[in-house]
Amino acid sequence: PRVRVLSVGARPDPVSDYLGRQAVLAGAQMVHQAVSERSRASALGTTPRPDLILLTGDMALAGEIVAQNGAIVAPNLALRPGEGAACGRIGDAPAVLVPRRLDAALALELLLIRPLLDRLSGAAPPPPPLEGELARKISSALGLTELALLRETIDGFEPLGVGELSLAAIGRADHWLAVPPDSEGHAAGELVEAQPL
Repeated sequence: PRVRVLSVGARPDPVSDYLGRQAVLAGAQMVHQAVSERSRASALGTTPRPDLILLTGDMALAGEIVAQNGAIVAPNLALRPGEGAACGRIGDAPAVLVPRRLDAALALELLLIRPLLDRLSGAAPPPPPLEGELARKISSALGLTELALLRETIDGFEPLGVGELSLAAIGRADHWLAVPPDSEGHAAGELVEAQPL
C-alpha cells in the first residue's frame, strides 16, 4: 500500500517520523510531506494517489484539509491515549488524524493504523495473543477504549500504564492489550490475552 504521512503546519517531528517508520516496517511505500497553510490546497494533488493518509501536527488544519478534500467520518475517537484523534476519507483512502503526542500515536498505530495496513497489504493475520495472568489489577474508565501496556514477568503480565502512558512505560513494555469501553478493567490474577509489541 501507498501511505502518505502529512506533517501539517510544521516540519516533520517525532510523531510523523514514528508513523512513517511503522508504515515502512509494515511493507508500505511511504511519502513524508510537510504541509503549511499556504500549501494545503496542493497537499493531496500529487500522484500516485495514496491508499492511506496519516495527518499529524495542527489538528484543526488537518481536519480542514480532510473535510475540503473528502469527509470527516469520526470527529472524535473514544480512545485513550488518542484524545483529539479523528478519522475521515479522501476519495477511497482512509485518513487518520493523529495528535502530536507519542503515546497517542502508539495507541492509534496499534489499534487502528496497523490493522488498516494489514488489510490493505493482504498481510497474514497477526500472531495469536499470549495468554497470561495479570500480576496487578488494571483500572479503566467506562466509555473509552484504553490502551494498557504490559511487561511479561515470571509472575504474569505486569501493568505499566493504562490510558495515560509515560515514555518510561512505553520503553519498558513488551506487550499490550485494549480494555474495551464497557469494562472497568481487569482484576489481579485474571487471565488476559496480550499482543506482543
